[in-house]
Amino acid sequence: MIRNILKNNRFSFPKKSMSIMKYLYFSLLSRYLWSSRYKVNIKNGFKFKKLTESQITEYKNYWKGFNKKIDTKTVAMCYSISNVFDKRIIPEDIFFSDIELTLNQSNNIPFFENKSIYNKWFNDGVFPLDFLHRINGKYFNSSLELISELDALAIISNLSYPLVIKPNVDSFGGANVSFPESESELLKIISELPSFVLQEKIMQHNSLNNIYESVNTVRVCLYKSVKDDQWHIINASLRMGKDGSLDNETDGGIVCSINENGYLNGYALDKYGNKFHQHPNSEVLFDIQIPFYKDMCNTAIAVSEQILYARIVSLDLCLDKEGKWRAIEVNLQGHTIRFAQYTGKPFFGKFTDEVVEYCVNNHWGFKDQKLFS
Repeated sequence: MIRNILKNNRFSFPKKSMSIMKYLYFSLLSRYLWSSRYKVNIKNGFKFKKLTESQITEYKNYWKGFNKKIDTKTVAMCYSISNVFDKRIIPEDIFFSDIELTLNQSNNIPFFENKSIYNKWFNDGVFPLDFLHRINGKYFNSSLELISELDALAIISNLSYPLVIKPNVDSFGGANVSFPESESELLKIISELPSFVLQEKIMQHNSLNNIYESVNTVRVCLYKSVKDDQWHIINASLRMGKDGSLDNETDGGIVCSINENGYLNGYALDKYGNKFHQHPNSEVLFDIQIPFYKDMCNTAIAVSEQILYARIVSLDLCLDKEGKWRAIEVNLQGHTIRFAQYTGKPFFGKFTDEVVEYCVNNHWGFKDQKLFS
């Protein structure tokens, strides 16, 4: 890709150099992160199946537009888990350094990931109700009007519990998400968070409580096609807690892919690639259908249609006790592609060819770059 940047970046040599330096940074970082996870999985007992020479050649030829040296560990890991080989399985490092940054390259994207703006921007009532915000040390009410600390304490004194409090930005992997059960517990948490959003705790539908009583979310990934500018659901996965954990994989949760008809894939995986054919606590088999699946798809598309600038969106949805799908979080950066790919299915599915063609020919490195953007 460095050669392509030199050829296709039409700006001055200093700007070309900036693009190349940024590309090298992202490329080396992504390789390091993926290699580190690969080593951890090996350390925890993951066994790789060997690819054939013809599979390796086919795979490298498909992805050579991005790099002459294509790492095959991603496809080898997916093949080892699913026993399915598909040349369209995206190398983890290329997704991070080339594809995601090309499809979601606008500097305006982080705005839509700020949880404090969800109910202000998305006006369909699908997100959790919010009661209080703290942004850069200042308090705001549910209408995002600036209020005093005394006003904030008055709001807190009239709330019902349990609640959810989380950072309004950068809460990856469930970091610093808490479920206070009392006012005193909430005040202690607030004293330690410079920025947060305080929300209702959504009570989960019984059908999902039967799998695991803590909230289980569905990660729905959508792609806005470069061909028709329409949003398409490309994959979905049920994330579940186990043994007292949250549903986040990094917190000890497990993930089961959902097929296009709404049925679970048959097995769930933890972050090390270990398989579970039934939930380890409830013993529910992973072959059931997700309830109200079409409604879930409609909700995901409706939310995505209100997001500007991005072409990849990953939404976390949950099913409330009334049977309504609610959106918990919008993810536009740092997408997780392994949930789909560990089942042998490429992250972009049938859209992979057009994504590869577009990103090779319209790579972010061809554009004008700023040092800190």
